[in-house]
Amino acid sequence: MLQLLFFLLVLFTVNSFADDRQTIIWLSDSENYVKNFRQANADNIDSDTNNLLLTQINNYKIELEYTPLARIEKLMKSGENYCIANRLKTKERLKNNLFSLPLNLYLGLRVYSKKKLAQKYLNINGELTSITDLLTERENKWLLVSKGRSYSDLLDQQITQVDKRFIYVLSKQSYAEAAFDMLAKERVDYIIEYPAEVALMSKKRSKPLPLYSVSVTDSEKYVIGYLACNKSAIGKQFIDNINQVLTGVYQQKGFYLAHVNHLNKSDLIIFNYYFNQVFSTNY
Repeated sequence: MLQLLFFLLVLFTVNSFADDRQTIIWLSDSENYVKNFRQANADNIDSDTNNLLLTQINNYKIELEYTPLARIEKLMKSGENYCIANRLKTKERLKNNLFSLPLNLYLGLRVYSKKKLAQKYLNINGELTSITDLLTERENKWLLVSKGRSYSDLLDQQITQVDKRFIYVLSKQSYAEAAFDMLAKERVDYIIEYPAEVALMSKKRSKPLPLYSVSVTDSEKYVIGYLACNKSAIGKQFIDNINQVLTGVYQQKGFYLAHVNHLNKSDLIIFNYYFNQVFSTNY
């Protein structure tokens, strides 16, 4: 009898200390992000800024789930406790998702190619007038895009206006590495990517790959990544908690370093200008 009582007491004690925190499914379609998740010395802005934030979130159980981007889009419209970080805020996504305060900042997307663009495609500021000008019957060039990815409202609109014959849609999870490889082998002519991502891919190559890049007229000079969650009671509660933490994180030097450690020195002056504007700092 005493043994039974002792067993029940131990069982009750164990259950009382069970992890009863709300579970948040943290989605990602990037193998590199998964590799860097909650790891020191992350090799990209996404992971570095996210890891800093996650060290200060203890009242939720965060479970990372590696998922194809197309499925992520479905889950973000239908679930209760799904979240994804480093997400662009678009009109379409605002219909189904709740967004946090800014989580990270990137210099704006650029069009990359192995060959320098002819002057006829550029405006007086050296910007590409439109993606559609590059991809015509006469030019017979290919643009690589990632399935399900948003490149901003402006660029998404331009891409949809291009004849599908000149769009190569890639659905692989390791999109950045595959895109860089296809551009190097001239299987496609153009990719659209962030300077920080191209810098990371360049470091991983055994041989340098000289590239030309231009921004698109009227496109964002910088973009902000957010944490997005389902429009649900759980999602709102988690976003509110994240926002409280972020207001303190902005003033930490580590948050700034989590960005600039992954940029080329030539980009720092313009990056600091935008970073100070968004996060009210003075670097």
